[in-house]
Amino acid sequence: MTIDPHANGVLDTRAAAATYLDRRFWPVPVWPNTKKPVGNGWTAFRADPTDLTPFRERAIGLLLGDPANLVDVDLDCPEAVAVARFFLPPTEMISGRPSAPASHWWYRCPDPPKKAAESFADPLFQKEDVRGMVVELRSTGGQTVVPPSRHPGGEQLAWDRNGEPGEAAADVLLAAVRSIAASALLARYWPGRGSRHFAHLALAGGLLRQGWDITRVETFVAAVAAATDDEETADRVRNVAGTADRIAGGEPATGWPKLIDLLGDRGKAIVDTVREWLGAKVRTGADNSSPSATPDAKYVPLAPWQPFPTDALPEPWASLVRQGAAALGCDEAYLALPALAVLASAIGNTRRIFLGRQWSEPAVVWAAVVGESGSLKSPAFALVTDFLKDRQGHLIRRYQTDVAQYLADLAAYNGSGDEDAEKPAKPTLRRLFCADTTIEQLAGILQENPRGVLVARDELAGWLGSFARYKGKGGGTDLPNWLELHRAGTVVVDRKTGDVKLVYVPYAAASVCGGIQPGVLAAHMSREFFDSGLTARILLAYPPRRPKVWTEVDVHPDTLAAVGRNLDALLALDLEPDPGGGTRPVRVCLSPAAKVAWVAFYNRWGLRQDQAAGDVAAAFSKLEAYAARFALLHHVAGRVEGGGDRDPVGVASVDAGAALAEWFGREAERVYGMFGESEEEADLRALVDLVRRLADRNGGGVTSRALQRSNPRTYRTRDAAEAALESLVTAGVGYWNGEGKPGRGGVVLRRLLLCPTPDLPDLPPDDDNDDLVITNASVPDLPPKRSADPSESPIVKDFEFDTCGISPSITTEGKSGKSGKSGVGQHLLGKTVSKTGWWSIQASRAASRAAANSSRSRTSSRWRRCLTPSGPIPVRSGWTPRRPTSTPKPTASGYSR
Repeated sequence: MTIDPHANGVLDTRAAAATYLDRRFWPVPVWPNTKKPVGNGWTAFRADPTDLTPFRERAIGLLLGDPANLVDVDLDCPEAVAVARFFLPPTEMISGRPSAPASHWWYRCPDPPKKAAESFADPLFQKEDVRGMVVELRSTGGQTVVPPSRHPGGEQLAWDRNGEPGEAAADVLLAAVRSIAASALLARYWPGRGSRHFAHLALAGGLLRQGWDITRVETFVAAVAAATDDEETADRVRNVAGTADRIAGGEPATGWPKLIDLLGDRGKAIVDTVREWLGAKVRTGADNSSPSATPDAKYVPLAPWQPFPTDALPEPWASLVRQGAAALGCDEAYLALPALAVLASAIGNTRRIFLGRQWSEPAVVWAAVVGESGSLKSPAFALVTDFLKDRQGHLIRRYQTDVAQYLADLAAYNGSGDEDAEKPAKPTLRRLFCADTTIEQLAGILQENPRGVLVARDELAGWLGSFARYKGKGGGTDLPNWLELHRAGTVVVDRKTGDVKLVYVPYAAASVCGGIQPGVLAAHMSREFFDSGLTARILLAYPPRRPKVWTEVDVHPDTLAAVGRNLDALLALDLEPDPGGGTRPVRVCLSPAAKVAWVAFYNRWGLRQDQAAGDVAAAFSKLEAYAARFALLHHVAGRVEGGGDRDPVGVASVDAGAALAEWFGREAERVYGMFGESEEEADLRALVDLVRRLADRNGGGVTSRALQRSNPRTYRTRDAAEAALESLVTAGVGYWNGEGKPGRGGVVLRRLLLCPTPDLPDLPPDDDNDDLVITNASVPDLPPKRSADPSESPIVKDFEFDTCGISPSITTEGKSGKSGKSGVGQHLLGKTVSKTGWWSIQASRAASRAAANSSRSRTSSRWRRCLTPSGPIPVRSGWTPRRPTSTPKPTASGYSR
């Protein structure tokens, strides 16, 4: 009996195979009532939609891993099925059988594991005993039998949900599977009702001391309780907070040893396995669950954020960026970077800028916005890329109509019997963008779309992860081909399957845009990526976090319409024929005046690149090429609607390209500071960021109570918050302002102030006066003021500070003209100095603490600052001011090597 292939039940597997092929899966024939595929070469088998004979009277399986980026989470025991919903990402593709419903959860994985199965088995069973299997993450090299087949036990397989598989990265799925395995194993051997309360307390204590945050522990405890049909699940979860309080307060709390005892003779084997699966690290001594900087953590400040130069974008895109940022309440960079990539992909291979000396650059841009979850990356990304996606939808609908007409014409051609009739041509789908990051798939798309495409991914982690995929025995990766794509070079791919074995693309152009979280970016940026030049090719922007504020502002309809018209004009551009019968990009040269402007930028940038070193120098080397690409985008987008896109590039476009390249250079220096950070340093940076935001809302300082209220789940007690703030003092990032004042209940609350650094405000908070008076209260750690004869009051001329830790001193000159050096406290207290002079003192202290704490800084460097009527003038050996102003910024951000 043949029924709807999407239905559950007995049906013709050939119809099911056709359905799976339509859904972009790769079915393989399987011997009936077994899990064994037919034939020895089944991993390389690719079904032909026109000939599904191999599936006749066979069962059916789906290939996993690379072929379709499909993975299967196989829940092999009831406990694993019970806890899966707590850890696995959502998916609409779930299968099972009557005795094990919902036991297979399916996902599309952009970077599927290369291992056929990552298995987690009960340690108390023999390895060959299938009853001991808990859960598996099944991928490349494997297959899973699917409906309408039957299980070897005779049960009919069925779909619990027969929609599209969810999307998830490999590391996310593996972490979820590990949690499933650990919680399911514990649930299998969980003690009886009389001991469950104590077992849950011990489990929570063990996980908290392992460094888990409270929310994660609560989820894990809830999963174990649900799998054991615990009627007091809510109480078990609530008790986690109490355990965290006890640990934070230094009170005794049970943990892994107690749980081992409660599980009996098998307890140690179970708990050791659980901890291994969860990646536990045994810690000694008391453990505080509240994150704070460790004594060894170093705070290396990022350079200050500079607003994106939106004026350097062509209209109407600059207006879209400004209005879109105002409407969303986000930084303009969130829209500007995807806008650059969309512009580049819309122009594609149709135009190429020629600079002379056989040097040309294509319209290819790789851009990544770095931001934490909830920072509005996705809405900004969608606002810009939806212009392209809407047009792609129109092209797909037209393609579907063309395919229907083609099939009708083909049927008529086959039935006509006329040998002289012309066979109808198969239509081709024009692709504007794609999300697939495998070179094999992308090369096929580019072969049919010589203009190039945009790889648009809301989250770029999968794209970066795809470079680490090993292919075949040679251990090669897709990275070399991607580097070729960045320069719109030649890509050659040898396919093992399909009608076309060789894919040759002479101008393979693919722009890339998307977002990524800072921690994920730092984790993916391996040394290989830096050494190969991949990192240098990616334009990065990491705008500072800002609070969300509701706004009624919207993008003006005229702006949306103008962007649409401009994009349509760009998409209408075409390549020109070449003498060999193919096509090539149209050459766009520089005007004479623009050539002068370009040479000036090139020489200026060359000096800056020569002064840079290491990874920053590598990024600068790519940015000189990006300056030309930006000039091309500015020129073509600005001229295309008037028909002047083939005219020589003008000075305005070259200046715009230079401005963008210089901005991305500063941002590369800033963002690269995150790479190579230890976990402790990353935690310290996160804490500084939180304290900075709180300080902005609380008059410039933060008390332990304010920190605790900001995140009570992390800082369960005031002492925990106080310890976190104290860690900033230890790291040389902050200092306590005075001894504090009594709060409620007589508790003395001190305020922590952050030391000025390049990524912190450079003016005292809530003070609009040009000057401030230094007093003992404002500088609590200076020596007490000495009495001095007013007639001999010195004039502060300059002071020096040795960053190895020598106390600051100043050079003074009395009325008699005699000079001398003495402590800052002796001469500055009670004197009126400029704000920048005040911050220069604090900057020196911050530099001292950072240098004293840093094992990397072993040499003494002198900071000098002269206090003059026009403001402090900075001087440092080997350093020059970044911009010549009479009152430069008093922090290190105002200088460049």
